[in-house]
Parts: sequence; structure tokens; C-alpha cells
Amino acid sequence: MRAMSSQIVVVAIAILAFITGCRSSAPVPSPATQPATLDSAGAESELSLVQLQLEPMYSQYAAGEPVEVRVILLNPSHSSIGFSYSHPGYDYQFEVTRHLETMPWIESVPLTQLGRRVTSEDQFASWSGKVLAPGDHLEFVLVLSRLYDFSMPGQYQVTISRRVSINYNTRLVGGGATIRVSDREWYSGPNFFH
Repeated sequence: MRAMSSQIVVVAIAILAFITGCRSSAPVPSPATQPATLDSAGAESELSLVQLQLEPMYSQYAAGEPVEVRVILLNPSHSSIGFSYSHPGYDYQFEVTRHLETMPWIESVPLTQLGRRVTSEDQFASWSGKVLAPGDHLEFVLVLSRLYDFSMPGQYQVTISRRVSINYNTRLVGGGATIRVSDREWYSGPNFFH
């Protein structure tokens, strides 16, 4: 019965990854291959190795163009990490600010209508758990402009964070990136406006 339930979990995670387009470099280990339970200090030490990276797909975007970012969660530790999984816009917390070149201040970037809906507390009634094996990574592309308004030219600073855990020890991991958005008439990157 235990072997069957672990197979069901592996199949459910594989289906979830297929549906959401997430890629992982290694299969989820069965409970029999999990490392021994760590004490709190050992778990905290292992969690400190986990990395969350955010990479813009292009070095510059035109105003009004979809802004895509690659999100990579790396587990270089020797232990499997666990985390909740429902939707990238909900599971990952973003902070987006725009640095104005002509003004000496920074402004928060508002959520789009979809962004407000996706990040609302009552949006998801249930979550699923996901396990990231030692040495494994999770990677996906997110169209961040669906969640935040990137319609104005400027330099945007995006920070991302999420919680991961080992044996009920939880840690917030994070990363960030700079995204440049230019006016269409001065834009010289890929042309998406055919």
C-alpha cells in the first residue's frame, strides 16, 4: 500500500509539472531513498544552500510588450526540499518597483487586474506539495507583465521570494533582476509588433 501511495504522489507531481510547463532535471525520489531526518541546525544549514534565481528572457523590452522572466529554484543541498505549489503568481512573492531616469525617486508598480485576482488570499482553495531532490532544479517561464503593469518606460527592479522547507524547518529564499523597458520608437531589440 505504501509503495502504491508513493507512486500516486510521483504521478500526480508529474501531471502537475506537465500541465504547468515546469521542468525538473531529476525524478522525485521515493520515500525509501530519502535521506535520514536532519536536526533543526542541519536542516537550516541545508536550506541556506537553496537558491532562487530570476532571469529576464531579454536584456530590454519595448513598452507594451510581454515581459517574460525565467524562474529557477535550485537545490544544491544534500537533502530534498519541500514546498507548496498552486500557481507561480501565488506561490512566489514579487516586489516590482520602477526607477525613473528623469526623477530621483522609485515607485511601486501596480498589479494588473489578473495580478490582483491571482494574488488574492481566497484565489486558491487547495495547494499541492512538491519535492525537489538533492541536486535538482525547477524552472519555468512566467509572463510577469500579466501580473504587473510594465507599460511605462524605465528601469524596473524585480525581487522574488518563496518559502521552502526540510523537516518542518522553513526558510525564505529570494533573488532579483533588473528589467529595462524602453519607448517603442527607440527600441532596437526583437520585433514582436508585426
